[in-house]
Amino acid sequence: MTRDEETLFLRFLQEADPATLADHLTLEKKERVKTGLRFDFKVQAKQDSGYLWIIADEGTGDILTAEMDVGFPSMIGLNRSPLELRILCEHVLPVFWPEMPGQAD
Repeated sequence: MTRDEETLFLRFLQEADPATLADHLTLEKKERVKTGLRFDFKVQAKQDSGYLWIIADEGTGDILTAEMDVGFPSMIGLNRSPLELRILCEHVLPVFWPEMPGQAD
């Protein structure tokens, strides 16, 4: 997957409904780390696969850091607009972490 293709895929996921997210993201592990909760996902995009990991503050639900690689590595603040990956993380986490702090009931 090229960087441009990954950008389109990332934007597609930012708007995807929970069923579509489940088609492309598989939560492989959720664990406590020193800085918060870490979510490790397997990502499937057509013929390409990769990963997404997110670390969020367990008390507030704030995204602390994240990285995605589906043929082109993307990290908040490194080579991807922090906003692009943050929007994806803020959309994905409530689906896979229903008890996320700050979510409306």
